[in-house]
Amino acid sequence: MTQNTNEQLLEWMRTGFADLERDDLKQAAKDLNVQYAPQTNSETLRQKLRAAIGFTETTLTNDQVTAIASAAPKPAANGFTLSSAPPNLGPSGRWGGRYRRVRLSKTDYYQNFVGFPISWEGQIKYFHFDTELDMPWPYYEALRNMIETQVTKDLSADGRSVITKETRRPVIPFSDLGDTPGTEGLPCSMIEYVQEVAKSANNFADSNRRDLIRVMRWLHGPQANVTTKDMSDDDIRDQLLTFIGVDIYADA
Repeated sequence: MTQNTNEQLLEWMRTGFADLERDDLKQAAKDLNVQYAPQTNSETLRQKLRAAIGFTETTLTNDQVTAIASAAPKPAANGFTLSSAPPNLGPSGRWGGRYRRVRLSKTDYYQNFVGFPISWEGQIKYFHFDTELDMPWPYYEALRNMIETQVTKDLSADGRSVITKETRRPVIPFSDLGDTPGTEGLPCSMIEYVQEVAKSANNFADSNRRDLIRVMRWLHGPQANVTTKDMSDDDIRDQLLTFIGVDIYADA
């Protein structure tokens, strides 16, 4: 793909493939490796392209919320345990944790854009403007942290000095409508999930090596098998607790 072609594709993605003619939609499908039948109409193809780039246009349906909540482990009386498998709390696939309902407001700069791109761990999703939508928690956190600072300078009342004022404001104004109903009790991140597991397991004090490495894989993926190869059980435990923010010297 040439640089010009790549720039064109990025522009189409930013606008949610809005107003593209049939030939351009087909070209975008080719560039993104989106499969479709020859009889697929243009609007359906447009929706397929939006789905391929993670374009979010609306709120979750009741059935979708039920499916997400059902897939998540149910905490026992003392919280999540080592015996339960975590929900999908990574950037690939359907997010299995808490969602936040928001409405993004379109600014002048984005008048020609259908959606606003937000990145988390290298995965970009496009969120529709001016409509209520349910945002996976990590993208909501990224949105909240998108702050720009505007600096203005004015003369003092006596005209003898310059007063500098900084105003912080969100890059994209948005209305925060609270947790998506039905997902309130789900974890916001894998770290939060492991923190709850650690509480129920006495900070893994009596956990065997297999369980410690399994939790490390939850946090770091398959490479945990390699990085822990030459570590003692105590070292794995200490590294694990440090990573999730537990003070390993608190009881020393």
